[in-house]
Amino acid sequence: MHSGIHPTQDVTDPEERPWLCVHVAGLLHACTTHLATSATVALAQCAHLLDTVVPMIRRSSGYVPTVLSGDLNLRHGGSPDVRSCVPPGYLRIDDGAVQQIMATTDVTICCGRSIGMRGATDHPGLLATLTIDDRRPAWAATAPRWTPARVAPPRRARWTRHRAGQAPVNGR
Repeated sequence: MHSGIHPTQDVTDPEERPWLCVHVAGLLHACTTHLATSATVALAQCAHLLDTVVPMIRRSSGYVPTVLSGDLNLRHGGSPDVRSCVPPGYLRIDDGAVQQIMATTDVTICCGRSIGMRGATDHPGLLATLTIDDRRPAWAATAPRWTPARVAPPRRARWTRHRAGQAPVNGR
């Protein structure tokens, strides 16, 4: 686990904005944050996370697919636009507002939708299905060299149930 406080903070806001990343060995880096409400500060915090923190974690832990999600307080089409924070080699979806999910291209993001938080926060959450590309070995030390043209739906494995006493299908 890695965590910290963004070095750039909105001095007019008493809330300090942190980040948290969890490394699941050989599988995934998962990061989350809640960025400042000032768009310029939020953009600096987003850049710090994706340009400094994630590369630092990769240097210490090796490359695995990476996912960042959270309330970035940046919008698609906003000023500044959240897309200016998305590094090359990442896909992104949002809830039409400030909730964002970004992932390296070896993760497929599908079917994002807003979900009610029953008053726990001032806006809905964002739920999506993420699928890690199983064709890429987890121990590979470099980022993938291919980039999909669009965010694709996840590949679904076809499994068939079997009755007791019968041989399993597809190894299950």
